[in-house]
Amino acid sequence: MTPLLMTTIMTVVPASRRGVMMGLIGVVISVAPVLGPLVGGVIVTFLPWSALFLTILPLGIVSLVLGMRYMVNITPTAKVPVDIVSVILSIFAFGGIIYGLASFGDRVSDAGGLPPWVPLAIGLVALVVFVLRQLRLQRTDSALIDLRIFTSSTFTWALVTMVVMNAILFGSLTLLPFYIQEGLGADPLQSGMIVMPGGLLMGIAGPFVGGLYDKIGPRPLIIPGAFITTFALTLMAILFTPNASLGTVAVLYLVLCSGLALLFSPLFTVAMAGVRPKYYTYASAGIGTAQQIAGALGTSVFMVIYAMGRGTTATPESVADGTHGALVVAAVASVAIVVFVFFVKKPALQEEPAELEPARV
Repeated sequence: MTPLLMTTIMTVVPASRRGVMMGLIGVVISVAPVLGPLVGGVIVTFLPWSALFLTILPLGIVSLVLGMRYMVNITPTAKVPVDIVSVILSIFAFGGIIYGLASFGDRVSDAGGLPPWVPLAIGLVALVVFVLRQLRLQRTDSALIDLRIFTSSTFTWALVTMVVMNAILFGSLTLLPFYIQEGLGADPLQSGMIVMPGGLLMGIAGPFVGGLYDKIGPRPLIIPGAFITTFALTLMAILFTPNASLGTVAVLYLVLCSGLALLFSPLFTVAMAGVRPKYYTYASAGIGTAQQIAGALGTSVFMVIYAMGRGTTATPESVADGTHGALVVAAVASVAIVVFVFFVKKPALQEEPAELEPARV
């Protein structure tokens, strides 16, 4: 849904207003992953864990009904052949990579099941074949994902920066509940309450940051955001000890989210605006795929390092050791963001929305 949403905005919204609209998208993308632990904490505290699934089901039904009622085509439709082989390869490639990376993190608590390297290896092989096939098919404009989007340095630098940013965001969202609950003795509800302000800040700041992007461009926003992110992660690695207060955790996570808020919507906007209008659909699909892989990678790396530091017995000291190791890696990785943002530039402004082209059906 997110790639479709981004493509729609790039198609119908004037370039001078895209920053604000991307900021509104950021409200949903930023707030939802943070409200999840809070809502989940409330449910498992007062209801059986199976109630989690009963809660999600009606939300899915409501979303389906609303989508069928209010979502309409904004472009003329046309039948376009779909390369079935590419579809199958993409399932094995991206599914295998994401499942394999996620499995490394899952083995922190469960050593059984399929070895993670098996789906990861299958996914990587399938990805190589998928890329080679797309390079051949794009010569006739029949690729499932046209890789010519990467010929735009603006898109490429923004995407690479987003990959590191999302790895840190989703990795920290997975790691912090372990530290807060196992290391500081908080319950799931308290854990959700601690991370909630950071997510709300990112959501609230999204439209304002997007509006600033429309006025001053990306660099005055993403450069300070990169430094704030690195500063926050460094302090977290130092101060998240067995004796840290819950208030310290909440404040530092809030600082981290403030840095990420300055990065989120500007990078989205730059990446999408950095390609030609005919490639908007491919760019949005590429961003969505990269985000999923980055989230799985960040979660896997954080949790593996955490498990190595924690050992087999979860004590406040061992949990703090594992958390420290993961946050040190995150702080080092965030230095890459500081470097990458200096290569990100605002694309040339297009005064009108993209010309509508037939939608693929």
